[in-house]
Amino acid sequence: MSLHALDLYKHLLGESHPDVATSLNVLANPYKSQGKYTEAEPLYFQALAILEQQLGESHPDIATSLNNLALLYDSQGRYAEAKPLYLRALAIYEQQLGANHPHTITCRKNLQILRNALQRDGETPAGSDRTTPTKADHQTPDKSDGETPTKGDRNSIFDWVNSMFT
Repeated sequence: MSLHALDLYKHLLGESHPDVATSLNVLANPYKSQGKYTEAEPLYFQALAILEQQLGESHPDIATSLNNLALLYDSQGRYAEAKPLYLRALAIYEQQLGANHPHTITCRKNLQILRNALQRDGETPAGSDRTTPTKADHQTPDKSDGETPTKGDRNSIFDWVNSMFT
């Protein structure tokens, strides 16, 4: 995704369209992967703000944005900022998608990795943030959760594309 494509989306769909937010997330992911954190962070914030405004506070796309921002902070060692984002994303995923959904499992594992890093660094005592892998983490997801989405399923397509960059 390029800035030109993002500008085109904004022009065609409007600045506050959820697809613009998805595009912001997709654009931010390579910046994060390249260590260009100052370029990625505002894009994640813009995406999150648009999604919260347009979709409410408990939509799975918001959880994806929260998880992406938490991963950014996590990769910078900003664990105190990452943890509440992971927790909020996990709560949304569990509520909206269930404990067995791949996004929920991934977020739970991300939070467990963070918790392990904090324990290793002596920053927090062992405890439970529902991050310990459960039986659900090792089960095969439902047929609809793991397949490549179909052309007509817009949310699945964007989730699938976004998951390729997280």
